[in-house]
Amino acid sequence: MVFYTRPQITEARQLIYNGTNWVNATGTTDGAQQTYIKDSEVITANGSVDAGSNPGNVRLTFHIGGRKLVHWHVTTDGAADLVIEVSPDGTTWYETANSTSLSAAGSWDDWDFIGYEYVAVKCITANVGVTAYISAKL
Repeated sequence: MVFYTRPQITEARQLIYNGTNWVNATGTTDGAQQTYIKDSEVITANGSVDAGSNPGNVRLTFHIGGRKLVHWHVTTDGAADLVIEVSPDGTTWYETANSTSLSAAGSWDDWDFIGYEYVAVKCITANVGVTAYISAKL
């Protein structure tokens, strides 16, 4: 019988833009919680912000290291406009064509080929709780 041992996490970082500044989330910071798992070429991560900490235009940002195939699952606790953004450096952001408008609490599940260092789920709508799950593969 062979047992597989997962490699140690070598990189874990999440930045959250709260409309004014960047918050480097470690554990729980300003309502954001994250978990990273690195298994070979796949990275999975999740982040969240509660409604009271969302002034609008909040980014749940993930460093994916240029991995190209990105899958996201986003849930909200109310109506929300959401968009996927990408960045080569974590500073300059570009909106992608991937966006949706949820008319009530619900979820958005999709994927795309990204290839940037950073990907973000941006919630344009204020006072909405958002949770994002990201998986990225080379």
